[in-house]
Amino acid sequence: MKSPCLNIPSSSLRRQLLIASSVLLSLAAQAGTTLPFGDGESISLGLGLRSSFASQSNGAPNGTDRSSDFNLDNLRLYIDASLGQGISATFNTDRRSDGSIQVIDGFGEISFAPGLNVRMGRLLPPGDRQNMDGPFYQLAYDFPGTVSNFYAPSNAVGRDDGVAVWGRVADKKLVYGIGAFQGRNHTSATSTTSNQSANLLYAGRLAYNFLAPEPTPAYYEGSTYFGTAGTILTATVAAMSQSDGVGNSTIKSDYRASNLDLFFELPVAGGGALNLLGAYYKYDYSTAAYTADYSGDNGISPPGKAYLLEGGYLFGNKVGMGRFQPFARYQKYDLDAGGTVKHTDFGVHYVIKGADARLSAFYVKDDQSGTGTTSVSSNAIKLAFQLQF
Repeated sequence: MKSPCLNIPSSSLRRQLLIASSVLLSLAAQAGTTLPFGDGESISLGLGLRSSFASQSNGAPNGTDRSSDFNLDNLRLYIDASLGQGISATFNTDRRSDGSIQVIDGFGEISFAPGLNVRMGRLLPPGDRQNMDGPFYQLAYDFPGTVSNFYAPSNAVGRDDGVAVWGRVADKKLVYGIGAFQGRNHTSATSTTSNQSANLLYAGRLAYNFLAPEPTPAYYEGSTYFGTAGTILTATVAAMSQSDGVGNSTIKSDYRASNLDLFFELPVAGGGALNLLGAYYKYDYSTAAYTADYSGDNGISPPGKAYLLEGGYLFGNKVGMGRFQPFARYQKYDLDAGGTVKHTDFGVHYVIKGADARLSAFYVKDDQSGTGTTSVSSNAIKLAFQLQF
């Protein structure tokens, strides 16, 4: 058989390919670090992984025995590039439950000043603290999906295509973020869906740090800084709105969601920390429109009010290579249609390197009751770990 013809590149192109190969090898060897190119230009590569084991009551296929499941919860690749002069871009991916890879973040940003930054593309809209934490920076391991379901678009894990303006002002005490996004049923609207007028979704967030400012990057947040950021007391308000965002072509309602939270972290002697967080949510649209929404799993919470309380304590003394951080969290959702959903989890982390290396063991209990939901009670024991590079 004849060998295929090979087109040998010119010497200039060969040099470019060698440079590109060297860059990729350097990034692989320096994951999580920044590789400068000169003139303020740089690129960095990072990796985040979360995996867990869960034993859930009545979770086996026969419906009566406990399940035993291993899960790869997240596998994320982080790529950040900078042209200097406040111009940057972010590209992040995650693994879907079916094993495929999806783009979660893909946006460019221009920072005119600390108080004026503009990012555009696919990004996380300004919202409640739990969404701005993401999965890796929660105090607990699981995302609090019982109460925190601020607009779940079809794109990827809460991201949407749009633009946001944000910044830190008043000696970094005040952080704001506002944006406009595609929203629900925008590009997918048909004769049977709501949002026939292609209305945009608007989102906003305002946080005030009464004591020490929370660490950068301020667009995102955390629910624990492991005592490294000083004494923090932050109040946050967030809201989202979209005309005709819920329902179908005949039964529709405006989408409205709002949130208030108060976060406190106190460093303690020996390098430990106390964490406390309280949050309130309101999802305000008609139950009829929610029920009539075009998709069976419409990605938003039913109308109602929700509450979250959580706390944790990081011990300062090391045991082996890490420190213990017991935590507890309680979520309650009161549905407008009647019924209550409760979720409780408590356990302990073994913190090796902040949010970059942590082991977890915890217990979870779910209860649903009332006219607006099927009465269900279940519990689970989970073991988990997360790594970031």
